[in-house]
Order: sequence, then C-alpha cells, then structure tokens
Amino acid sequence: MGFLGLSKFSCAPIKSIGQPGLRAHGYGPLRPDPDGILDLPNGFTYKTISQPGDMMDDGYFVPPMPDGMATFPRTKRVYDCG
Repeated sequence: MGFLGLSKFSCAPIKSIGQPGLRAHGYGPLRPDPDGILDLPNGFTYKTISQPGDMMDDGYFVPPMPDGMATFPRTKRVYDCG
C-alpha cells in the first residue's frame, strides 16, 4: 500500500516537505540510549524482543535486517479522529 496509500486512513492531509505553513512540532530532544540502540525523546520507551540471528519459535532465524515493528495503546477506535 505504501505511505501515500495509507494517507486515506489518516485524518490529516499529507503535506510535502518545504510546503509553506508546514511546521514540525516534534516531541523534544532525543535522550542518548545507554545501550546505543535507539535514542528516544523523554516519555518514550522501547523493548527489544529479538536480535538478528536469534532462532524464532518456528525454527527460522530473525532476519539480518529487520524492518522494525511497534505497538501503541489506543483509547479510541482506529479510524475515530474525533
């Protein structure tokens, strides 16, 4: 589907970089990660569940270049923008 295809599920219009009026608010400065894996802003956390080369439950190995995954708690339905 790609990122542009996902925009139809978004409540905000896509704006191109450099478009007038586009401002990034961000989440503040990144804190250095003591483990050197992923620097995040205050209030964000991560948990490593596997490393490349680890054996998975199905007997296969975690690929050498994982794409990353994330989960986020939600209090509203997925497409409820209100």
